[in-house]
Amino acid sequence: MKLLPNILTLIRIFLSVPLWFISPLSLSWLLVYLICGITDVLDGYFARKYNLTSNTGATLDSIADFIMVILVSCVLFTNYSIPIQLIILLVFVFFTRSISIIIGFIRYKKLVLLHTYLNKLAGAVIFIITPLYFLYPNFRFSLFIVISLFTIIPAMEELFINLTSKELNLNIKSIL
Repeated sequence: MKLLPNILTLIRIFLSVPLWFISPLSLSWLLVYLICGITDVLDGYFARKYNLTSNTGATLDSIADFIMVILVSCVLFTNYSIPIQLIILLVFVFFTRSISIIIGFIRYKKLVLLHTYLNKLAGAVIFIITPLYFLYPNFRFSLFIVISLFTIIPAMEELFINLTSKELNLNIKSIL
């Protein structure tokens, strides 16, 4: 039981890889994508419910998220036309998060990826919206606005926390 959260996280990492090889947005792709999302929710749930949280688990979870986001982004960017506004937004968010990671590493000498409420909410919203964005082109502008808000605000919060915190707390809930 002690390793269950990390096992679920590792399952997400291994299941993210087939997303590259399965036809994007096909039923098989969406099923693997959904299972990855479920393991993401369950690893954190079990870690908190059974007091199995650890810095290693939090870091592994962030790495799994990063791998999945990169693979899904690469698949969708190579198979679908992406508006320049979305590319600019994603580059800005990537730049902001990269600066935050660099600052965290300089300050704490370790990989710092925070698990704030906004980051968790952003992950859930982006997980749901990503396939919708590509499956329903008529709603792309509205979904773009939601994606914008749910990527920029948590990235800025994380940067602010890394700049101002006196000590490292990977499970900090918010700047408030």
